[in-house]
Amino acid sequence: MKKKIFIISTVMLLILASFTLGSYAATKYTLKLDGKVVKTDVREINGTLYAPIKTITDFIGGLDYNYDKKTETIAITPKTAPKSNIGLARSNPAPLKTKASISIDNIIEKYSATISVDEAIRGEEAWKLIQEANQFNSEAVSGFEYLLAKISVTVTKTAKTDAQISISGGSFTLVSTTGKDYGYAAFAVSPDPKLDSNLYTGASNTGWAVFQVQKDDSAPLLAFGRKYDGTGGIWFKVK
Repeated sequence: MKKKIFIISTVMLLILASFTLGSYAATKYTLKLDGKVVKTDVREINGTLYAPIKTITDFIGGLDYNYDKKTETIAITPKTAPKSNIGLARSNPAPLKTKASISIDNIIEKYSATISVDEAIRGEEAWKLIQEANQFNSEAVSGFEYLLAKISVTVTKTAKTDAQISISGGSFTLVSTTGKDYGYAAFAVSPDPKLDSNLYTGASNTGWAVFQVQKDDSAPLLAFGRKYDGTGGIWFKVK
């Protein structure tokens, strides 16, 4: 049975073709890859020089090597990066400026998006920006302060062709350190740029969302896309 070698990447072919062989002696060779000596067994068989495939793939990195003894097939494929779990649980929120991906599938909307919280401001600095946004914005209620989150959203896929996805500050929920939902500050006009937008596939928007948080709550989290029972969704730090 003929042995088959499947090499997925054209770059891989170019790299393999670029190694050089220098003679130590009549039957001894040294293998160099990208100018670096690789210790391995290079053999000459019927005038052709051979080096172990696994040695080369291990040196290059980013490739998986698999030999199927039954079919005598050697498969070389790019390694698949492990899927990130960052942001997928309340216990593992995404840090600031870190993207998290989500797929929404409910009776109203079906789409996928990537989201990040790029900046968070609270207290007097947030209140100053909110005052400047609209002179009629009211101060936070007693014991609370404003929290501004600058959020970036990109719609990556929609179930329906040319469907728009509506994103607003109300799409997000601020959750206290102890696990209690805060209400969205819907009556406060946010500073520019504004988050509220309707996005087609491939479109992005970055803007501010306004929340009120208890002054002594040191580590609230921001959630998006949770199910009705509070499970699922993606979670973000706001500090």
